This record gives sequence, C-alpha cells and structure tokens, in this order.
Amino acid sequence: MTSANVKTIANAHACVGQKADPAVFTFHMGMHLGRTALAWTGECSQTKSDFPEKGAGVMHCVLNLIDSHDLYVGGQLTTNTITSLNSVCTATDPPGYTQASIATMRLWKHRNR
Repeated sequence: MTSANVKTIANAHACVGQKADPAVFTFHMGMHLGRTALAWTGECSQTKSDFPEKGAGVMHCVLNLIDSHDLYVGGQLTTNTITSLNSVCTATDPPGYTQASIATMRLWKHRNR
C-alpha cells in the first residue's frame, strides 16, 4: 500500500479461496499498518467480467476486522478492484487499466480508553 506521495504505509499478505459460486471468493488477510498488526476476513465478489472490455473485470471485497488484541471495537475494509488477464503485473491485458484495488479501511476505537 502506498500513500499519495508513494511512501509505503502498510504491508499485507492474503489467502483467497474459491466458494461454490465461482464469482465469490473467501478472503483472509494479515496486515501491518505501521507497527500495528491487523487481521481481516470476508468475501470478494466479481461483479462484472469482460467489462469494460474483454479480458478485464470488476470485483469488490468486504472484509471485517478480527481483533485478537482488543485494540478496536471493530473495523471494515472495502475494495474496488480491476482485474485483467495478467493476474500479477503492472501491465494489464487488455492494456491501459490501473490494475489495483482502491481500498477504504475504517477502524473504530473503544470510546473510553
């Protein structure tokens, strides 16, 4: 993950599993945001395939925070992702798309701590 000035702000690794519906995946992710370790679990859904053109696709994820350290009341991470025939790389197939996720992460702290 990078901030707007391209400084690394977090690192993450994930495991993805197929569900009965081929357009839905289970998603588990471990993340280090600064010195804070976070774990997330949820689902990702492919909402469109071959869109906006053949070979590209659109998917989104909704992940909930698993907070074993009781640092937060809860949290949610949502994504909007473009996929292509090149599953890993900056060059997309078809060319010309930013193959990345736009993510929003919300963390809720305990009120009286």
